[in-house]
Amino acid sequence: MKRRITSILASVALAAGALSACGDEKSGAEKLDLTAKTGERVAAGAKTGSFELAPAAPRSYAGLKGAATMTRGKSGTVVRVELSGLNPGTRLDSHVHEKPCAQAEGGAHYQFLKGGPEEPPNEIHVEGLVAGKAGTAVASADITEIAGPLALSVVVHDAVRGGKVACADLA
Repeated sequence: MKRRITSILASVALAAGALSACGDEKSGAEKLDLTAKTGERVAAGAKTGSFELAPAAPRSYAGLKGAATMTRGKSGTVVRVELSGLNPGTRLDSHVHEKPCAQAEGGAHYQFLKGGPEEPPNEIHVEGLVAGKAGTAVASADITEIAGPLALSVVVHDAVRGGKVACADLA
């Protein structure tokens, strides 16, 4: 009987070791953050996308290039927007959107509480995008909420004229 219990314990230890290796970063397995406020499982880590001009973007944005990065972690979400090719002094607004860029240019703003207020903290807004003398603008938003999997793109809007200027899918 004692030998059988020892054999069972050894089997359990081997199985536990094999399972713990599944989350090992060296194995290439994606770690999951299960603390999302939306109740959805989301992959931890960064998602980055390059901006593409919106079909109706004014010609003054023809040289726009840049990227958006969203990083989800246990303490919240950080969204960073980097743009170049802008006219100095250009002011832009940027928000996380709920659809890919190919669908209605990103669709509506991503909201933690659908139908709630159209401003932070219910939405992720990247504020302070103003092009400097070199035509670049960089800004980020650091929030305590963890964006769910429906936060699919970042859209840049013209702060003066309105309208969507560019969109980046968070692949």
